[in-house]
Amino acid sequence: MTRDPIRVALALLLFVSAALFVAGSIVEHGHTTTNEKNTEKTGETGTEATESTPHVETGKGSERIFGLDLERPGIVAIATVLTLALAATALLWRDRKALMLILLFAIAFAVLDVREAVHQNSEGRTSVLAIASVLAAIHVIAAGVSGAGAVRRSRGSPLAS
Repeated sequence: MTRDPIRVALALLLFVSAALFVAGSIVEHGHTTTNEKNTEKTGETGTEATESTPHVETGKGSERIFGLDLERPGIVAIATVLTLALAATALLWRDRKALMLILLFAIAFAVLDVREAVHQNSEGRTSVLAIASVLAAIHVIAAGVSGAGAVRRSRGSPLAS
């Protein structure tokens, strides 16, 4: 049985995006921890509220979407498992609906990645900005690949079966 190159490429893109997402979360968590320590150090001569309040981003740069804190380890784990499940689906499920599901997922994650890149740019975190930008590009490419595969599948191309 030969594998459809589109589905293999799509699965690889999703596997890479899952790994980068976890790496980006780890790097960002390291930045947050460093900022908390810096806040505590500068708070020694400041007010008591600064010393006891950890660095929490609020307002325009908030990490909450639809009330969910996207930096929580549980949310990161769910997103990673979902991405890996979709990568496996790209390889194993031969239905056009699978490609359409991956297309929707990739578009949604690309939007979130762009939002994260803008946020990280405003925070001045270039390492996380770079990761978020690469993830956005990977998700846009994955959306294009899955869309192309879905169109090819609907036209009855033998490669898409």
